Amino acid sequence: YYPFVNTSYVVSEEDWFPKADWLSSLRVRGAFGRSSQRPGFRQAQTFFDRQSVNLASAVDNQPAATVGGPVGNAELRPEITSEWEGGTELALFSNRVTFDVTGYRRSTRDMLVSRDLAPSLGVANNQFVNLSQMSTRGLEASVTAQILQLRNFAFNQSVNFHTFGQRIDELGLDAQGRPLPPIIFGANSTQQFRAGYAPGGFFQRRIQSFADLNGDGLISRINCPTYGGVANPQVTGGPRCEVVLSDSVEYLGSPLPTREWNFNSTMTVFRQFTVNALLNYRGGVRMFNQTREFRNNGGFANGPDFWDRNAPLADQVRSVARSMGSSDGYIEDASFVRLQELSLTWQMPQSLVRRTRTQGVAFTFGGRNLALWSDYSGFDPEVISQSGSNWNTFDFLTNPPTRRWTGRVTVTF
Repeated sequence: YYPFVNTSYVVSEEDWFPKADWLSSLRVRGAFGRSSQRPGFRQAQTFFDRQSVNLASAVDNQPAATVGGPVGNAELRPEITSEWEGGTELALFSNRVTFDVTGYRRSTRDMLVSRDLAPSLGVANNQFVNLSQMSTRGLEASVTAQILQLRNFAFNQSVNFHTFGQRIDELGLDAQGRPLPPIIFGANSTQQFRAGYAPGGFFQRRIQSFADLNGDGLISRINCPTYGGVANPQVTGGPRCEVVLSDSVEYLGSPLPTREWNFNSTMTVFRQFTVNALLNYRGGVRMFNQTREFRNNGGFANGPDFWDRNAPLADQVRSVARSMGSSDGYIEDASFVRLQELSLTWQMPQSLVRRTRTQGVAFTFGGRNLALWSDYSGFDPEVISQSGSNWNTFDFLTNPPTRRWTGRVTVTF
């Protein structure tokens, strides 16, 4: 059962509410609803792929089967989400300025999460399970203003703001009734489902400090207590390691943006030319730049972090920390500002429209993804190599979003 209740109250229409020329309307509203996400294809059922095998006791190949895709889980239940929402709408100066504020709190139980399986089981690598509970809360606010309304010029501005926070309240219990340990997944096991933190949060041993102790302009990896994630036999009490990592893994950040701003500006000149611009900001998010890590470490080790003696120490330490078993240096701040869209529309004058025997003709030329400002060192902070996976957020040899130019003709009959 998925009940839904939505109610609103226009307070400004009441006789007892104070009247003012500048106040157009005031509305308060609230809602409660419940919905679900059913297990997807191949998540509850186990599918098999046909194979042929060569047995020593048989002359010909024999038919066989292997598990195809994730291992099915017949005990999967739908993921149930309940949400409370409250907000207000305010209109001022004959609706020339409007405000909309909404706060919400969401609770999700029986979350559908992909769990890695031990290779020793001899089946597929992962299986979907139901976790216990996750809570989400956020605030959405927007303001729209008709700033200038002149005969031959108009300028409108809208601003949207959104905060978003998720937290796993508890993972649930295993078959023996014990609390489940953190579920580790993702590229290089950099992400976890851990109670008290954002789902899919990044966890690694943090780079606490680094220094060029011997003054050679390099961050040394030879004298560190670990090398390649294991004990380094070359450490014999010589010079100190130039990189200090935390003793245990620490929470580095969320794989999803926790705040977002959108600025949409519209300018109309002579009632015929309209310019529209959309600027987008997202922050509070981390991205695993596995492409850079692969180039400098695990793949060909031919990136500048690894071999360039003139590379900044802050770049060299990324590679050294990775050789010590931590990907902290490659889990980067993926906040950005993007010029998402810019377009120009020409509305054909009525004197020309009548000749076309139509009611209106408009020509639009625009571009998307025109500019990007970010400290992320990869191609694009919104690249996700496995978009269909659960909270997997990493950039590995993936093309960035393209820049697009479009032209459009709109004819109204």
